[in-house]
Amino acid sequence: RVREAVVSTQSTGEKVAGDNHVVLGPTNTTQLEVGDLSIGTYRFKLTVTDAKNISASDEVTVVVKEDNNQAPKAVVASTSITLYLPNRAVDVDGSGSSDDKKIVDWKWSRSAQSPALGQVVNGSDKTDTLKLCDLIV
Repeated sequence: RVREAVVSTQSTGEKVAGDNHVVLGPTNTTQLEVGDLSIGTYRFKLTVTDAKNISASDEVTVVVKEDNNQAPKAVVASTSITLYLPNRAVDVDGSGSSDDKKIVDWKWSRSAQSPALGQVVNGSDKTDTLKLCDLIV
């Protein structure tokens, strides 16, 4: 739900079509503040008046659409990693993951089918790159 929009004006503004619950800010300023917009189409009218009391008007249509948020894509750089002893540490790179907005949470977890154990380094299970050490197979 859109909470605020700004429509540029020169003198006075008024809503001529749309949801009656729209909140209009001061209408005698150079910008009309509009709040509590819902999905839909709104029309706003601008009227300007000069010193000789001559007026002109124009209208603007504002279309409010639902945010089309897509699901994020989780991508692990290498889906199979081979580790050679005595090395017992590995970094697993998930930085190729993406979202149309922004990834706000990362969570790595061990598969129930995995017999391997290890220690997560410095909370890296909540970042784009999982760092493990002391791996035991």
